[in-house]
Amino acid sequence: MVFTTAKFLLFFAAAVAVFYFVPLKYRSIVLLTANIVFYASSGIKYIPVLAAIVLFGYIFGRIIAVGRHTKLMLLISVTALVGLLFLYKYLDFALSLFGNRNTVFSLAAPLGISFYTLASVGYLVDVSRDAKQCEKNLLSYSLFITFFPQLLSGPIPRARKLIPQMCELSSYNYDNLRDGLMRMLIGAVKKLIIADNLCIVTDFYYTNYQGTSGARILIAVLFYSIQIYCDFSGYSDMAVGAAKCLGVTLDENFDSPYLARSIKGFWRRWHISLSSWFRDYLYIPLGGSRKGKLRTAVNTLIVFAVSGLWHGAALGYVVWGLLHGAMLDIENSVSPLVSGIKDNTLLRIADSVRVFILTTFAWIFFRAPSLSVAVSVIKKIFTEFGEIPKYIISDMELTETKMIAVFVFIVLLALYDILKDKINIMYYNAKTATRYAVAFMLMMSIYTFGAFGNSSFIYFNF
Repeated sequence: MVFTTAKFLLFFAAAVAVFYFVPLKYRSIVLLTANIVFYASSGIKYIPVLAAIVLFGYIFGRIIAVGRHTKLMLLISVTALVGLLFLYKYLDFALSLFGNRNTVFSLAAPLGISFYTLASVGYLVDVSRDAKQCEKNLLSYSLFITFFPQLLSGPIPRARKLIPQMCELSSYNYDNLRDGLMRMLIGAVKKLIIADNLCIVTDFYYTNYQGTSGARILIAVLFYSIQIYCDFSGYSDMAVGAAKCLGVTLDENFDSPYLARSIKGFWRRWHISLSSWFRDYLYIPLGGSRKGKLRTAVNTLIVFAVSGLWHGAALGYVVWGLLHGAMLDIENSVSPLVSGIKDNTLLRIADSVRVFILTTFAWIFFRAPSLSVAVSVIKKIFTEFGEIPKYIISDMELTETKMIAVFVFIVLLALYDILKDKINIMYYNAKTATRYAVAFMLMMSIYTFGAFGNSSFIYFNF
């Protein structure tokens, strides 16, 4: 069930209404039912997989909390969870690396399995470090794993932050509902007006790259950087907003990443829940930066290679991850040499432009359907550039009016990212009529300029 469909809006309205209508003591049951219905709408055959992971995590959490053979129990449980994820997502890929391309073992991965598996593993590690983190109430633990706003594409929840909220569900609060709906509306603007319209362009040129000039492919490459940001941050906005409507606070997943001045800064702002998960549960256990420069560089490459592989069973994702790891290692090596340079506005702009160019280049390997296509796309840009096109939508089902609207909203989004603190203060201090006017204009913009042919979110694939 996709957030930007009428089906979801009807489900969400009903879920919120029933959630607040029933007495407080029954709300946990209502929320769990809503979670199951939401997930079942995407494939009822995968409900047993989700239920098994929930029960497995709960049982082993209780076992680990006892304190006997903690390391062994943690190893068994994490291996089992990662093994299940491997079975669904990586078995065929692993076999193909050894020359076996038999698809007999091919299994369709349940939606969201990468996300709720990481949530389960993180919970078990937390319990092994502190037994007090163990949740004894199965219902509260189930709500933590299955909470529908973040179930399919995050943000990846942390037990210590989300479980207490599941244990003490809040009463109706108008401010939460109002702010949550506005956040969902902003996410829908990012997704439907910007990301899905740009998707028409990027899909066309990546599909027809062989007969396309390098200049047009470069446009598609630049557009994809904006598309994936608006698509995924749009989803995260809607997830945070939907949770807010139910009185639950999820962690922020994006913080204007393209304004970062370094690759390290980019990963502190992009997919924050994933990058922090890998930091806490992989990078630090590997030794982090505590065992010398060489070990730090190797640990960084390992973490980013695993991060790339987590996104999908393809070499392109691994290369994408390794590129980011290598860029971060180079950045760490060079930073002491440039630390004495006096900071100024021009330098800050130059740093952000550099980060955008580097991340955009890496996105080619992420977006291209194969490693060979990624190489061909790069080769086209540098060897068959051609003339800069006057029109980029002549061969696509995208009107000039919509394209202009997209550019306007990209500029507005950039201004919002730069001035969001001041804009948010202005919005929350505004009169009620002004808020309703802003919401109405955004809804009319979605209706007029939105692209409704591609409702799926990019990160649903992961």
